[in-house]
Order: sequence, then C-alpha cells, then structure tokens
Amino acid sequence: MAASTAYKNALLSLQTLIGMPSDAEVIPEGDLAAGLPPLPDREALLDRIPARPDIKAAEAETRRLGATLALTKRELIPNVTWSLFQGRDERRYDLGGALSVELPLFDRKQAEITEARARASQALIRETGVTRIARKDIEESYAAVASSLSELDIFKQEILGRTTENLGLLQYAFREGKISFYDVRIAQRETIETRNAHLEALLSAQRAYNALERAVGGDLR
Repeated sequence: MAASTAYKNALLSLQTLIGMPSDAEVIPEGDLAAGLPPLPDREALLDRIPARPDIKAAEAETRRLGATLALTKRELIPNVTWSLFQGRDERRYDLGGALSVELPLFDRKQAEITEARARASQALIRETGVTRIARKDIEESYAAVASSLSELDIFKQEILGRTTENLGLLQYAFREGKISFYDVRIAQRETIETRNAHLEALLSAQRAYNALERAVGGDLR
C-alpha cells in the first residue's frame, strides 16, 4: 500500500513537470538505468563556467554599464561646430566661416560619471560573485557525484554479490535440512533491504549527476 501511494504521487509529480492534466493516464515504460556515465574531468567542467547562462548575463551587464560609463565620460569632450556664412550688399560681398567650441565650465557631468562608475563597479562585483558561486557549485556537485559513484562501486564489487551468494548458500543448507526456514527468511529480508539500499544509492547518484549538470549548465555526456 505504501509503495502504491508513493508510485501514484510520483506519477502526479511527473504529470505536473511535463504539463499534463492530473486526470491523464501516464504509464512509464522502460527500465531504470543500471549504470551512469563516467565522471568527466574536474578541470574540464570548471573550464565550462563561462558558458553558463547566468555568467553570460552577468558579463553582458558588465559590458553594458562599462559602455555607459565610457559614453558619459565622452560627453565632457566639447562639441566643435563649424558654420559658413555669406553676405552681400551694394558695396561688397562677404563669405566666411565660424568655428565655435562649447566649454562645459559648470556642467562637468560629475554626478552622472560617479553614478555610472558605481553601477559599473557593482556589475563587476556581481559578475565576480556569480563566477565564484558557479565554481563552488561545480566543485560541491562534483564531490557529491564522486562520492556516490564510490558508494555504487562498493555495492557492485562487494555487497550485492556477497549478499546474493550468502542467500544461495542458506537456501541450499535449508534444502539439506541443516538450518531452519527462519534463517532463510532473515537472509531473504537482508537481501531485499540490500537491493533497496542499492537502488537508493543509484537514485542519489543520478540526482548528484543532475545537480552537476545544472551547475555546469549543460549535458555531461
């Protein structure tokens, strides 16, 4: 009953994730993958940090505010105006030009420049912070995956085979009348618990892989 309830709740969660109505019929097909892809090189994953969407967004914001600061500073450069004029009366004909330069004696854009510089500095700090968080996320997720794979390796090489072999020996001893069924029942229960623990370890490893993919910002395969 508990397993049936958990199964139904999992189906409802799946329907919510993929946007299906709650009353729709969902029947998962296929088998749970018994293996996981090999763990990529740690440094190679860290080299993919600049490709993360949040890093790209932070870099774009830094460039935008840097360009705003540069534009504000350029407004201090005086505008040079060149004009031509001509005139004619009964006695003479005049033709000439005039060059004018606006000197910003009072409006030096200091407030605008200070604000733009502060915004650009804040954007750079945010970009640095996001990069550090991304590196931390990858390193923590990488350690979690490595730990999960080590746990699965122990299950595969030591626990599962030994548990199955022990159950087989006890079943043989029971058929030979050397032990009671109670001893076989205990071994069966331990075998089921061990296999369930292996599935939980496999689920934890898959979740660790998913977290690492989110930290990297792409597929690990």
